[in-house]
Amino acid sequence: MEVKRKSDTRLRREVVGQMMDYAANAITYWADRTLKEQFHQTVEEQGNNPKATLDAFLQEHSNQQSDEEDFWQEANENLRNGKVRLVFVADRIPPELQRTVEFLNERMRPTEVLALELRRYSGGAFSTHIPRVLGQTSAAQMIKRGGKISKLASRHVWDETSFFKKASTLLKPTEVANLHKVLDFCKSNCFDKIDWGTGSVYGSFNPKISAISKRAPITVWSGGRLDLKLGWLEDSDTACTFRDLLRSHIKNASLPLQYEYEGILRISMNDWEQWIDRLLLAICSAAKETLNSVEN
Repeated sequence: MEVKRKSDTRLRREVVGQMMDYAANAITYWADRTLKEQFHQTVEEQGNNPKATLDAFLQEHSNQQSDEEDFWQEANENLRNGKVRLVFVADRIPPELQRTVEFLNERMRPTEVLALELRRYSGGAFSTHIPRVLGQTSAAQMIKRGGKISKLASRHVWDETSFFKKASTLLKPTEVANLHKVLDFCKSNCFDKIDWGTGSVYGSFNPKISAISKRAPITVWSGGRLDLKLGWLEDSDTACTFRDLLRSHIKNASLPLQYEYEGILRISMNDWEQWIDRLLLAICSAAKETLNSVEN
């Protein structure tokens, strides 16, 4: 993003070249870790926790229960492929710059080029800024929409067959059997729906209890990791009740987990394979109590 005042004479000429220079060099020279490191630095400078901030963002903006590793991988892939958004911000966007932005946005794919005009209006003791986005012509929107379709098409929609095929390339036969054990339990007990992930690298499945929450309390990955997602269970009062009961059941089952953890607890198979039965039973017991309390 490049921010200028309307009085800046560079707004019409130099700023366009400057923006292109930023984009070209970022795409060429930034290492895969750069985006993540800069995000962590910025959030920490604001006095916030980077992990909690990203978890909250993914929870709000992702239809699937996205994984942090997948998020950064996709972000870096977008950067390398030039799938970035260039935004010029000024209190007034001159007509010449607007035409340049529209020209570039209609011809650059998958890069998106926009201008954001923030005009100030005041009256009496009050003032406000009214934003206006420029560059989204009909032709540009058609071009970018095509890019979105191809992006969606590149996502891998997993199912049981492809999930275990991938797992067999990553894990030992005994470890793949552990994944089958978890899935079979979920199909036969308190879970009534299995959603399969759309990660580009690793497959996942998300067992759900529809009467309690639209979100799954756990996610199991083809690489063997299990995510316990207490922090996700807040989309309804019933889900919050279930979350609190599950935390209590985990504690009572003497599971070696940080049961007060509010975000996502990522657990390797080496850790969970010894006590997964107790965790699944704790989930089902908490679900049963939750549904009984709702009926009563």
